[in-house]
Amino acid sequence: MSTPAAYLHEIFSAIQGEGPLVGVRQIFLRFCECNLSCRFCDTPASRGHSETCRIEKTAGERDFVTVPNPLDVKCLVEALTRLNKSPHHSISLTGGEPLLQADFLVEALPLLRAQLPVYLETNGTLPEALGKVLPQVDIIAMDIKLPSAAGVDDQLTIHKEFLSMSVGRGPCPPPHGRRLFIKIVITADTREEELLEAFSLVAEVDPQIEVILQPVSEISPKAKAPTPQQCLRWQTMGLQRLASVRVIPQMHRLMGQM
Repeated sequence: MSTPAAYLHEIFSAIQGEGPLVGVRQIFLRFCECNLSCRFCDTPASRGHSETCRIEKTAGERDFVTVPNPLDVKCLVEALTRLNKSPHHSISLTGGEPLLQADFLVEALPLLRAQLPVYLETNGTLPEALGKVLPQVDIIAMDIKLPSAAGVDDQLTIHKEFLSMSVGRGPCPPPHGRRLFIKIVITADTREEELLEAFSLVAEVDPQIEVILQPVSEISPKAKAPTPQQCLRWQTMGLQRLASVRVIPQMHRLMGQM
C-alpha cells in the first residue's frame, strides 16, 4: 500500500480574516486544486497542482522554505508541530478545495487534530468527500455560491445535500459539538432572487445556522463590491428568514495580510 500524499500550495501561520472567527490565529494548510472557477477567486494560484509547496518555518515570520510536492503525512505533521510552538486557535484547511484530497485527509486529520481543532473551509459541493472526514472536523465554513456573483453554474441542489450532511450525520466532536456557518460572497451584480433561494435553503435545513454575507474584495475587474445600501437590504432579507445574518468583509485584505 502506497503512503498517502497530497498537493499543497503553502503552509503558514496567520490571522483568520473571514467569518465569525475573524481575528483568531490559525495555521493554514492551503491545498492545491479546485473543482470550481469563481470569478472573485483570491487564490487562483492554488487551483491547479504545483510542483512545490512553500512552508513557513517560524510562525508569523514569513521565513518560507520550498519543498517538492506531493507531501506525505509525516511532513505535514512536522510542519504543523514547528508552527504550533506559539499558541493557535485551530488548523484551517483551505485551498483550492481541500475535499478534493479527502483520502489523504482521512489519514492525516487524526494526527493533525491531536494538536489543534480542525477548521474546514469548503465550497460545499462535495458531500461524498465530506462524509469521509466529517468525524475529524470541528468547524465547517461552507460557501454557498451564487451564479450571478461567482460566475459558476447553480450549485443549490448539491449545496443542500452538503449542508444536510454537515448538520445531520456523523458524530459531533467533543466537548461542545461541531460548529457550522455559511459564507455567501456578494457583489454589486448579485441577483436578489438567488440570494432569497440561498436563505430559504439554509432555513429549510436549520434557521439557526449562522450566515455571513461577505462583500467581495475588488481584486478582480470581474467582481465589483456591493454598495452599503445593498448590503443592508440583503441582510434584512436574510434576517426575515434566519436567526443570524452578519455582514463581514475580508479583514485580512483590509489589513494587507496574506
